[in-house]
Amino acid sequence: MMRNNIKILTLDQLRQLNDKYEFEYDDESVIVKNKHYDRTTKHPRNETFVLNSKIRKVTINSDIISKWIELCGAGEEYSLLDVMQAFNKLYLMFQPMDIEHLKKMLERDSIRVKKVK
Repeated sequence: MMRNNIKILTLDQLRQLNDKYEFEYDDESVIVKNKHYDRTTKHPRNETFVLNSKIRKVTINSDIISKWIELCGAGEEYSLLDVMQAFNKLYLMFQPMDIEHLKKMLERDSIRVKKVK
């Protein structure tokens, strides 16, 4: 994972991006849906992709996608962007980036914006 330019989203940016995008996955891809208009994009699960938004350009890599899918498979329903934010914060705080620490970071009020329903 490239970690040269990790930047944490502000809570306002995270809320706006979560309000704009919805994420789903299937066997081979991550499906990104724009909630403001009818646009769906598929990205391979094992490749990095970029969300270009007026709010901010966000790069999502395969490590974050795999952790998000692992959390969703365990019954948790978090947005991919929330998982990315928690993952990046763990990295910047020199903490282990495993599922247990990721769940703890997501449960903190300052990180979690909302659960996807």
